[in-house]
Amino acid sequence: MDEWVQVDANEINKEVKKDLFGVEVKVSFSPYDVPRRFRGYREPDTNFFVVEFQYITDEPTRAEKPSSDSPIELEVGANSKRIYKIKLDVEKLGCEAVRLEIETLARNVVGAIKQFSSTVPQKFRERYKMPENLVFKNRNRIFGSIAQPSLS
Repeated sequence: MDEWVQVDANEINKEVKKDLFGVEVKVSFSPYDVPRRFRGYREPDTNFFVVEFQYITDEPTRAEKPSSDSPIELEVGANSKRIYKIKLDVEKLGCEAVRLEIETLARNVVGAIKQFSSTVPQKFRERYKMPENLVFKNRNRIFGSIAQPSLS
């Protein structure tokens, strides 16, 4: 799946009601924090499978690893900390020799996102639910080429 897939911004960025100091308001994420498109592909000449997100604007990125031994690396915006890429080392994950179940792979990616989100200020943590949901809901489409389908 190396073609870009459009994201329904209204579906992923639904307004929610919150109580702020006794006043009920509807809130949603800034359109700049909502992924517009995503895709998954094998990076040529490397051991990486990449899940990439595209937003309204681009910015310089930097690599973040949930832990030093993690086979999953995130590429996040230098200023916004939005997730632009999720890079999975398929050799370290064992995808080359033992085809991983799609659900297990998706859960590993979501776990890495959650681990990273715990390192950013609290006010930014909610935004990471959008990439988590996109990856998990589209796991068959994204990881189908490197994993065997799970029975669930």
